[in-house]
Amino acid sequence: MEFLPKEGIKEMKICYEMGPSLFAFYSLVLQNSSLKTLTARIQASSISIERKSLLFQGVFLKFKRIPNMRHIRFLLLILLTSCTTVGFHRSSVRDTYEYGKMKFIRVCVWKDENVSKERMNYLFDSWNEELILYNLQAKVAQVKDWQRPGWTGKAIMEELYNAELPEGCDRILALAGVRFSDIAYEFASYILALFFIPTFEVLGAVDSPTGTRGFVLAHTASLGHLLVGGASNTIVHEGYHLLGCGHAFYLSECYGQIKELKTTSEIAGDSFFPATYPGGGFITSRKQLNYFFLGR
Repeated sequence: MEFLPKEGIKEMKICYEMGPSLFAFYSLVLQNSSLKTLTARIQASSISIERKSLLFQGVFLKFKRIPNMRHIRFLLLILLTSCTTVGFHRSSVRDTYEYGKMKFIRVCVWKDENVSKERMNYLFDSWNEELILYNLQAKVAQVKDWQRPGWTGKAIMEELYNAELPEGCDRILALAGVRFSDIAYEFASYILALFFIPTFEVLGAVDSPTGTRGFVLAHTASLGHLLVGGASNTIVHEGYHLLGCGHAFYLSECYGQIKELKTTSEIAGDSFFPATYPGGGFITSRKQLNYFFLGR
């Protein structure tokens, strides 16, 4: 997921992005709405084509394939607890791009006190398995011992927004360890699910203006997290955001974004791996990035 600032900074855009649309559909299902009503309301909504497509698939499941309404309700509850996807691969599109020579993204890691070095290496190995598709690799440049602040992802992102990107790093990634509050939230979500009340778990976030700082939950400690592939899948998801890719149904547009980043890095040199600039273009130096966040 991405973290969006409001009025310059700091308001979480968590996995609600698709949630309201699915929740609206879920409510209609509970009302046993007709096929005509469902399709008309989805078509008239202002959501993107990709999300309309997902909702239409749900309609198909309801009216054509699953006669028992409890099944579709359970499916939607799973979808509601999941973050939106960065997209599915389309190899035929990806193969049209030439990604050039190998490049390295140097990452400053904020490692929570209960995240082991072995866990950190495992997550980076998972991320690098995906990055090799683009002749990219994420390299741990610095490790900072860190204690996760607050109870929510917003508290983590606020701290990241106020952090200076150190010399020798292109990105900051915080690896947040599991807490008792996470386990308590998990049990509470099970109780709420019995009453068909959706809950949302923030598994990770990245600042959306530049895609240069974010966090992931380093442990797979909940059923919802397990269902979406665990921490290894989360770091891959947030890793795409760290390359400036947004949410989409397919990764087609992201392939071009990564290609542009790599082309820009060839021009800018090896001192800093570029990042996206709000409104278009790229940030090509650490000084420029720190000025954007800190004003100095």
